[in-house]
Amino acid sequence: MVIAIIGVLIALLLPAVQQAREAARRMSCQNNLKQIGLAMQNYHDTYGRFPAGSTAGVPYTKSINWRISILPYIDQMPLYQQLDFSTTVFWGHSSSTPQVLTDARVSMFQCPSSVFGMTNRKDFPSSGLTIGSVERDSQVMDYVGVVGAYPDPAGRANVCTGSSALVGGAFCENGIMRTLRGAGLNECIDGSSNTIVIAEQSGQVNGIEISANTLGGWHGWVFNTTGTPYTLETDISTYAGSNMYTCALTTVRVPPNTYWKSGAPSNANLPYRPNTIVNSYHPGGIQAAFADGSVHFISEVIDFDLLAKLSVRDDGEVIGEY
Repeated sequence: MVIAIIGVLIALLLPAVQQAREAARRMSCQNNLKQIGLAMQNYHDTYGRFPAGSTAGVPYTKSINWRISILPYIDQMPLYQQLDFSTTVFWGHSSSTPQVLTDARVSMFQCPSSVFGMTNRKDFPSSGLTIGSVERDSQVMDYVGVVGAYPDPAGRANVCTGSSALVGGAFCENGIMRTLRGAGLNECIDGSSNTIVIAEQSGQVNGIEISANTLGGWHGWVFNTTGTPYTLETDISTYAGSNMYTCALTTVRVPPNTYWKSGAPSNANLPYRPNTIVNSYHPGGIQAAFADGSVHFISEVIDFDLLAKLSVRDDGEVIGEY
C-alpha cells in the first residue's frame, strides 16, 4: 500500500517538476534572445544600422552572416579577432575553414529546450568534415534572422522573388535583417516594437532538425556553379535559380511549429530552402527578439497574416494583438 501511495505521489509531482524545468529553460532561452537583441542594438549604435543578415563575399566562401557580425557584442571578441576576413572560409565542410571557427561553441546561440546538440552532422551533412580521425563540426544555431515574409503583406511585387523562384521557395527583403547591407531603425516604418529581428528555430521539421544552417551556422550567401550572384543592383522580383542560398535567415511563409513530424512543403523541407520554419520545443509557440530589443512569446496558433506583418519592417499594416 505504501509503495502504491508513493507511486501516485510521484505521478502527481512529475508533471509539476517537468513544468518547472521547462519554465527555467524557457527563461534561459529568453535571456539568450535578450542578449542577442542587445547586441543588435549596440551594433546599430556603432554603425547606424543592424548587421547585414548575410553578405556575399568575393569569393563567396568568405561570405558571413549576422552571427559573425555580433560576436564582439556578445563577449566573443577573442574569437572575432582571430578571423581574417580577407582569407577566412566560413563553410563547415571545408578543410580551409580555420579550426578556431569549427571548434567555436557559443552557448548564447543554443536554446536549452532543444533536444538537438550544438552540432548535428546527421541532419546537416555539410556542417562538418572528418580529417583523418578528427571530427570537425561547426556549430548549428537555434536562432534565425527574419529577412521578411511571403507574400508581402502590402502586396508589393518588388520586395520578393517569385513563389518558387529561389531553390524552390520565395526569398524576400522586406524584413529588418536585409542581406548585403543592414537596415536602420529609420527604415523600420512599422515601429521597432512591431518588427521581429530574430526568431527561434530550435524545433524539428519532418521529424528531424531542419534550420538555416546548411554548411554550419557561420556562412553567408552561397552561389554554386551555375548560381547567379546576388548584388545590391539585383532586381529581386526577377531573381531566380536553384543553386543560390544563404544561412541564418528565413523568409517567413509557414506558421510556427508546423510539419513537426512530416509533410513540410518543398520551400521548407531542407536547410537551404528560403522558407525554413520558425519553431521550438517550448509548449505552445516560439520566442522572438524585436527591433526595439524586447522579447515576446508568439503563439503557434497566431494568425499567419499577423505573423507576416510582424516579420516585415515597412508594410504600413496595422498590427493586432498577438
